Amino acid sequence: MKLLLAGLTLVCLVIAFLLRGEPVPVDPLPVVPTGDLAAPFDVPAAPGPSPQAENRLETERERRQVVEEGPREPDRPFNRAIAIGDVPADPVETGECTLRLLLLDRATLAGVQSKIDLWRLDAPGNAEWARGDQLQLRAEIPEEGCELGGLPEGEYRVVVHAGRSDQPGSPPVVLRTPGTVFTVYVDRPELLPAWLKLTDGHGRPIQEAVATHLGSMVTSVAESAPDWVERRQVKDPNKSSVQGGGAGGSFSGTHFSGYRKPVVAGPRGFELGPFPADAHEGQRTDWIRFQRQGYCDVRCTVWGADREQRTYAGVMIRPDRIYHAIRLPDGTTADSFPAAVRVTSGTILEADARTGAPWREAPIDVTVEHPDYQRLNFRFRLEDEPLETRVLQPKKGNS
Repeated sequence: MKLLLAGLTLVCLVIAFLLRGEPVPVDPLPVVPTGDLAAPFDVPAAPGPSPQAENRLETERERRQVVEEGPREPDRPFNRAIAIGDVPADPVETGECTLRLLLLDRATLAGVQSKIDLWRLDAPGNAEWARGDQLQLRAEIPEEGCELGGLPEGEYRVVVHAGRSDQPGSPPVVLRTPGTVFTVYVDRPELLPAWLKLTDGHGRPIQEAVATHLGSMVTSVAESAPDWVERRQVKDPNKSSVQGGGAGGSFSGTHFSGYRKPVVAGPRGFELGPFPADAHEGQRTDWIRFQRQGYCDVRCTVWGADREQRTYAGVMIRPDRIYHAIRLPDGTTADSFPAAVRVTSGTILEADARTGAPWREAPIDVTVEHPDYQRLNFRFRLEDEPLETRVLQPKKGNS
């Protein structure tokens, strides 16, 4: 019996040896806790609340003061440095750390493919530059994530180009040897509806018009440094003090759709259609013209940065309303040369109105092109009435 038991034991040992599996390799990269954005590379964590924009950029409001004559480069002051004179090189440091990075759509938890900017916070200075934030690298991250190697230890932030422009960047992540796993939840730009409320010069709603989509333009400011960057300064006062590794430019592309159709206003006004909100990689502007027989044209500019409120207000006046304020030197009013007068109204966001009558605050541009007189341009709002008289000046040689 003892021999039988010993034989069975030996057989079991042999079978166990033959069937044994290979050990599962252990991932050497630790998971560093960094708030709700930290997670193991292959186990997505629950998404946190969507970050809200703390401040609306004043530059967006300044851009809306210009009535667009059609698609053109917007007057947006880019957050970039201007090189004056010699700019010394500002090379990035390298190291032995690896950042394993995964981008997830916050709403669906699906992987996101996007370019990213990896900023090293408070990077050490060098012979030419004082310490400060530095753009360590720019990379294309696939949907399944990837590893970024050769990085020095330190604190970093990630800016995702495909994310909404009001998502300034990830929370800081600390990178230690041998590496760190980091998951960034991305708020993708969604399609947002927009409306236009049109009234005549007395505040009465206009219900029918002809709408023409003049085109759209996508502008990128992803090349420029984020607002939160602590810029590095050059040490030599005789050289340009520009942000090393973060200065950049922009690109824009204009698309013309060319549609023209009659439209009818609904309870919220004329539906302009859904437009995408701004992303770091593309900030969109659309131009739509509204026309009605006997009234001035209205050009509505839809900004992708508008998120809290997407209802615009505009006014259609009859051009002869202002003819009395445009005169020749002999006192003749524009009633005698109406074809020389072009009137175009712009729009404003209802949320930006100072009063309960936003149509009175919409900008109205007037251009007078008389063959015998110098060109005249001016802007007014109905709240500015009564208008001052403007006298056309003779062209040189016609006086």
